[in-house]
Amino acid sequence: QDDVFDRIIELALKAKTLGVRYASIKALVSLFGVTKDVKPFLNEALVTICINYITDANTTLSCLCMLIIVLDSGDAAMADFAVKKGALDIIFRLAEDVPMPVQQNIAEIRELCMTGLSALSRNPTYAKALHQKDIWTLLYRLYDEG
Repeated sequence: QDDVFDRIIELALKAKTLGVRYASIKALVSLFGVTKDVKPFLNEALVTICINYITDANTTLSCLCMLIIVLDSGDAAMADFAVKKGALDIIFRLAEDVPMPVQQNIAEIRELCMTGLSALSRNPTYAKALHQKDIWTLLYRLYDEG
């Protein structure tokens, strides 16, 4: 199974066509869905895929799902790497303003964002960062909208 994950990650990173990249990312999400323990498969390449392609409307939901799995996995090193690559800002941005091409998934995207923020809040360093980014205003606004 390790080999399958590694090959799909490599394919997603090196794909020369968008269709292959989209299919690879969706395959990764599917594999995570049937894997009991995802920790052995979390690595910097996977986080890089999530961060690099989360803004592509065709892969936003898939990349966000994988990013949340990383943040919620309890793997501190991978969570640190994801935050250093911009995960916190990306999650805030998506929660505040879901891009038009993925508006049909707004509830699911916001729920995933809240799961990611919740996972980050369990770490004191990130809890402070969430407070500094004014998470309370974001939560109030989202609650008020919904």
